[in-house]
Amino acid sequence: MFVRKYTGWSSLRMLRSIPLFVGLFFSAIAVFAQTDGTKKWAFLTNGSIYGSPAIGPDGTVYVGTEGTFASQSRLFAINADGSLKWQFAGPTDWIDSTPALAPDGTLYFGSWDGKLYAVNSTNGTRKWVYATLGFISSSPAVASDGTIYIGSGDRSLHAVTSGGVLKWTFPVGDWIDSSPAIGADGTVYFGSWDNNVYAVRSDGTLRWQFNAGDNVTSSPAIGADGTIYIGAANGKIFALNGATGAEIWEYLAGAGISASPVLGTDGTIYVGSIDGYFYALNRTEGTLKWRYNTGAEIYASAAIRADGTIIFGASDYNVYALNPDGSKRWSLLTGDYIDASPAIAADGTIYVGSLDKKLYSINGNGSSVATLSSWPMFHLDSSHRGQWIAQGGLAAPAILAQPSDLSVTVGQSAVFSVTTTGSPAPTYQWRKDAVDIPGATGATHTIASSGSGDGGIYSVVVTNSVSSITSSNATLAVALAPAAPAFTTQPPSQAVVAGASVTFTVAASGTPIPMYQWQKNGVNIAGANSSNYTITGVAGGDAGNYKAVATNSAGTVTSDTALLTVIVAPSDVIIGITVE
Repeated sequence: MFVRKYTGWSSLRMLRSIPLFVGLFFSAIAVFAQTDGTKKWAFLTNGSIYGSPAIGPDGTVYVGTEGTFASQSRLFAINADGSLKWQFAGPTDWIDSTPALAPDGTLYFGSWDGKLYAVNSTNGTRKWVYATLGFISSSPAVASDGTIYIGSGDRSLHAVTSGGVLKWTFPVGDWIDSSPAIGADGTVYFGSWDNNVYAVRSDGTLRWQFNAGDNVTSSPAIGADGTIYIGAANGKIFALNGATGAEIWEYLAGAGISASPVLGTDGTIYVGSIDGYFYALNRTEGTLKWRYNTGAEIYASAAIRADGTIIFGASDYNVYALNPDGSKRWSLLTGDYIDASPAIAADGTIYVGSLDKKLYSINGNGSSVATLSSWPMFHLDSSHRGQWIAQGGLAAPAILAQPSDLSVTVGQSAVFSVTTTGSPAPTYQWRKDAVDIPGATGATHTIASSGSGDGGIYSVVVTNSVSSITSSNATLAVALAPAAPAFTTQPPSQAVVAGASVTFTVAASGTPIPMYQWQKNGVNIAGANSSNYTITGVAGGDAGNYKAVATNSAGTVTSDTALLTVIVAPSDVIIGITVE
């Protein structure tokens, strides 16, 4: 058994795991009332329940326990009627981890024995075990490619293949109790006891980290626009830009936040605190809409029904249902603290575990989970895979591939493109130098024949009914087409008196701008590389034939020959002789 770390408010939580009674018998007590908020049945397990139940497509409910003795911890599969389907007895320590149910029917969960387990959901047989070097109270997230992400007390996030093979680990400064969440682009978000929130790419490299100022055991929720919502032990709830980690806003509750925030269909952020209040916050600015006082610590995340009802448990043994305006709809008393987050089945049945060792099945009103919300319960939905998907057909636009910088010459085409996701399908508006381009409303913007006036900064605004996002800037540089040099000014022949100065001048057009090399009698003159060539203090030996060679990437051209005659004395004239 790995050493456990509990300090401050976590110590109180640890004390509550002391068993109220000992027993290894399992049964379901049926209650037949059908009113919303009444008990259907309660299944007695062998230990306290801290994790949220996962619900399979056939209605089977999966939940782990903290056994009276650590080695007696189990993962239970319970039928929708409250009867036992199977139990898995592999772990040698507590199971606080919420199981994640993969599309192929594999259940993944962690244990305080430091292992990640893969179990067949049909019959409860073990598929494989992956061992970390520390305890696991974090819950796994399962990406669309099958990769499983889980945090450990060994101060690392582990990425494991669906076959149980390590892909990579990402080390942090302290233990990871926070359950990772996966964004639309595959980025993995999680918190740590080292006070930081991390964003790690699917290849295991750091995208960003944010210092929350205190330990982060809360798990992230992801908004439709990619915003990350997470709490910390200092009582702050943060809204962070999912792409950059920049803080959008923060709200200070009365005490620490251990629960994962959830989102209503209108974007309202819901989260409980150990100050006993359940908070509703505005999505855009993080201001308080309302708060409900339970008078007892709240550690568990809520679940949102399609009718807007918010369901959560508290340390006063009650399951609460609140209306969207914060008024109480109903409550159901259990036998002990509730640290587990509820799950809502397709038929509206509510499942929640308690420290009284029972899994409760509670009648709903037929309303299932709020599928129009981007994150309506812990780890998104009742499968608890924790990867953001388009709930209810709605998804904010996200840019998967940004437009790139381009360099073209006059007359060439320039094509900017962007790759996006979003539901409904997004619309596009391309911009040049922050001004909309009329008619440029596709995922690709093409300039068929670029002119010098087309150079500038381009971007695209991607929009759907959920939100909008602007791409990064892309620069278009338009150069003139290459043209070979051509002399527009030729050097004239000159006659000067010895001791005077003489200057030869040429001019040449061409793209790019030509470079020059002067020659005397067909031999390059060192350092004579401008359009002008001057001889100061002409001597008889300077007489000769001079010309310039103009060169660029498109070609080379030679100027006319200019004859320099040097007059040495009135009766003596030295005339340049052509030697070429």
